[in-house]
Amino acid sequence: MKNKTEDMISAYIENDLSQEEKNIIEDYMDKNPEFLSKVNSIKEMVLLLKKTPTLEPSNNFLANLEERIAKETKSIFDFSYKFKIGIAFASSLGILLVIILNNYSIKEDIAITKNIQTDSFAKAEEKDTLQNNHFSIKQVKGNK
Repeated sequence: MKNKTEDMISAYIENDLSQEEKNIIEDYMDKNPEFLSKVNSIKEMVLLLKKTPTLEPSNNFLANLEERIAKETKSIFDFSYKFKIGIAFASSLGILLVIILNNYSIKEDIAITKNIQTDSFAKAEEKDTLQNNHFSIKQVKGNK
């Protein structure tokens, strides 16, 4: 309904209505001051737009615009050769550092695991031994 009303206002302003439709809208505007205000503000905007001078772009506007866009896009992604080599070198160093740290961490984990296993074995051996201040007696496990 809103679009139909707006179409009617537009047709009224452009004088594209039949006399009967024009009379209906004018009667409605007489009874409804808000609608009259809306129609008058739209009329003012249309008149202002008609009075506004049109600007014509130069003949080579699109060609210049496309050239400028291409240049800006190229400059964003066009790194110097030295910069590209620097990025590659830094990336290689970073990867190498990660590999070295990972290997060091693995070796450290293995050493810690060996120490834990050695400590566990020693504790297990101590459990099998009865000790006295003067001598030690080892527990013998027999076959049943």
